[in-house]
Amino acid sequence: VNMEPRFGKKPISKKNVSSVPTIFDLSKKDHQKKLATLLNKGLVNQIGDDYIEQLKELFAVKNPTLAHQFSFEDEFKDFLKTAKMKLPLYLQGRWVFFPWLSALAHILEDRDFQLVRTARNRYLISPKEQDVFYNAVVGIGGLSVGNSVALAIALQGGARHIRLADFDKLALSNINRIRAGVQNLGLSKVKMTARQIYEINPYAKVEIFSEGLNQKNIVKFFKGLDVIIDELDNIAVKFLIREQAKKRKIAV
Repeated sequence: VNMEPRFGKKPISKKNVSSVPTIFDLSKKDHQKKLATLLNKGLVNQIGDDYIEQLKELFAVKNPTLAHQFSFEDEFKDFLKTAKMKLPLYLQGRWVFFPWLSALAHILEDRDFQLVRTARNRYLISPKEQDVFYNAVVGIGGLSVGNSVALAIALQGGARHIRLADFDKLALSNINRIRAGVQNLGLSKVKMTARQIYEINPYAKVEIFSEGLNQKNIVKFFKGLDVIIDELDNIAVKFLIREQAKKRKIAV
């Protein structure tokens, strides 16, 4: 079947789209204009606005004694009414645009977002430990097995700042151990993993080293790291990692 007439001369590839989300604060006029431009250009195909439900969870987290009371719904309605009087809901929180998904999502501001997202971690680790975990800088080399490690860290509310290193692209034979769909085949593993992390935590800071780790960039990769996770196959690079880790007294 000749598919060219259906797609035109050159299909648009999501592989070349930015892998970093754009965060808008619509209480600012310039952000309203920038988002309006995206919408007018037809770059947004999907909008998710579950903001009221997020506010309800935030209210419950901040008022645990009310969470299981019959009066909770009434208390929340009063809270929501007050919130709307201060500022229309669409101007509250943040709107996040994911260019690789052509999707827009309405979420809580950073601190409240993390508070709700990690609320059920409280019985596992203390608030102080959660803070240390979230503010750690973690480096991951090798993103086959390392992809699962990176996503587990992000899911558990850890390491807002992550560095990813791998020179390889996603191949079909990788999908026996990497949680990725076939639409990502041919995409670099660092970009794919960065996108997955941002979809979990849009406020994350992900640095990508798409050339992998080598003698030229190993010092830059290690600067400011708290932990390095080695999922690489190359023995020479494993040596470089341990050499830097020993010098900086960083756990591998």
